[in-house]
Amino acid sequence: MKKLKNKDIKDYNKYKLLQVIKQEGAVTIEECCSKVKLSRPTVSRIIQELRYEDIIAPTGCVGDTGGRSAKLFGINDQVLFSIGLVVHLPKIYTVVLGLQKNIFYQNVFLLKEPVTVDAFIASLVEEIQKASDSLAQNAKKLIGIAIGIPGYINSPDGIIVDLEKIPGCQNIPIAEIIQNHFHVPVILKNDSVIISKVHLSDYLQSANNILFTISDDFGIGSTLYHLGKVVDGKRGDCANLGHISLNPLGDLCFCGLRGCLDTVASFPGMVNQYNKKSTLPPVKSFSELLSLVSSGNKEAVQVIINAGYSIGFVIANIVKMCDINLIVLCFPSYDMSFLVQNIKIGYQENILPSVKDTADFIVDKIDEYEFPLGAAQSILDSFIYHDSLEDLIE
Repeated sequence: MKKLKNKDIKDYNKYKLLQVIKQEGAVTIEECCSKVKLSRPTVSRIIQELRYEDIIAPTGCVGDTGGRSAKLFGINDQVLFSIGLVVHLPKIYTVVLGLQKNIFYQNVFLLKEPVTVDAFIASLVEEIQKASDSLAQNAKKLIGIAIGIPGYINSPDGIIVDLEKIPGCQNIPIAEIIQNHFHVPVILKNDSVIISKVHLSDYLQSANNILFTISDDFGIGSTLYHLGKVVDGKRGDCANLGHISLNPLGDLCFCGLRGCLDTVASFPGMVNQYNKKSTLPPVKSFSELLSLVSSGNKEAVQVIINAGYSIGFVIANIVKMCDINLIVLCFPSYDMSFLVQNIKIGYQENILPSVKDTADFIVDKIDEYEFPLGAAQSILDSFIYHDSLEDLIE
């Protein structure tokens, strides 16, 4: 454990108290003293700071045995808000979220294709401006902005390394650009990390070592949680499930390597696999491929079987390495029960007997309109609830 400074201890005490208020809904100073094991003067000082910062507010009074009333304090959901965006081309999803996860504003913007880098950046700024204006008009304060981007990113430096679906969108310091416009903290995350946060509190009720996967028209994304905390890696792109190599002599992936899981099991990869094997006219979309599966087309069915088995094979190897106890499979757009069936077969046939029953599967269909909620919550966690302080003193 690192050597603690006085500010570290003060921040941690503030974090503990705020967590109690967040969990309990409304508490008195005396209740706070009891739950966080701090003196009344210390709790009173922290309460005063949180009120000054508009994070908490009085919510009423409660009588005590002496006949005097004590003030109740709760999270203030009327003043401080965050903006979250998720880029899911050709759409940009935006939400404004309060401290109690109260939604103040939502919007979906459709980019005109083909999308250029300049148009993409301008559209991001425009969408944030609309959300920011909605706050200013109602005397609300913006505390920060978080953006979820598919593709390769450098999260600590706020840089889009390569957004493949937009030609030339490489090494863009997007966090700096946005921060210069709006003068608040800006967080850049991989979209899989952002989307995994939407229902994270539900997952954590049953497990704390979680592998979250999402399959959509971009590929296979994933996020790894260890002891309830996301494993980001140095660049914020750690759990790259779609680019685990299955066959070094396999098809060329857009990442430049061969035989990645994406080439056989992502939606575009499955479409490509079918078109390579079929003598019928090529399909142009994954929905067309699913229609062929429903009609009993043998080549289409086999593509889904191979894809599911491959995903299950990869997940089995991750579970063997990382002590995963919950696997979340997310498919926002389609009913993927047949694919899931084959994922579980691939998993069961490649998992060690000693860990065979240690991980559970759940299928979660997160609505695309929920995507930016995870982004906005990232801002609240980082700058209000200070989740990074959890490991500071224990």
